[in-house]
Amino acid sequence: MGLCRLLESVPDVEVVGEAWDTASAEETTLGTRPDVVVMDLHMPGGGGVEAIERIRRRAPDVRVLVLTMHSDDALVRKALRAGARGFVLKDASSEEILRALAAVYANQAILDAAVAERVFAAAPPSGPFPQLTERETEILERMAAGLTNEAIALRLGEPAGAVRPRRDGQGA
Repeated sequence: MGLCRLLESVPDVEVVGEAWDTASAEETTLGTRPDVVVMDLHMPGGGGVEAIERIRRRAPDVRVLVLTMHSDDALVRKALRAGARGFVLKDASSEEILRALAAVYANQAILDAAVAERVFAAAPPSGPFPQLTERETEILERMAAGLTNEAIALRLGEPAGAVRPRRDGQGA
């Protein structure tokens, strides 16, 4: 209820549904098609990660922000692999939660700073996401640190919005 009050206090944010278990979270999401679902991983009915997978499979345009007390590294990785765009702990400030919501709404990824630090530190040498290139991993790490796209581009030595010519000579 506190989260709903927080979200309803923000202009341009409309709470379109609430759910108390994973089954009703899926049903509500599929019925209302919100831009962002804020979801706990440990709800009655269990299977928060699986619920994220099902939501993303049936409603790929819906973005998921995980808001939970549980920050087990393996669970974080599973939630992100399932399709969550953000992961924030419930002890985060209202400002941090709203920033995470805005980032996920903008189709950016965001991780709680403490969680990101642990996940990347505990990751095997190939990183937590071995399918990513080294450059993609650099970008993900900067996103996890809360940097904007422009700040990431500047740190990686490319002007924001830069367009490179295609290698085949056909333009950008």
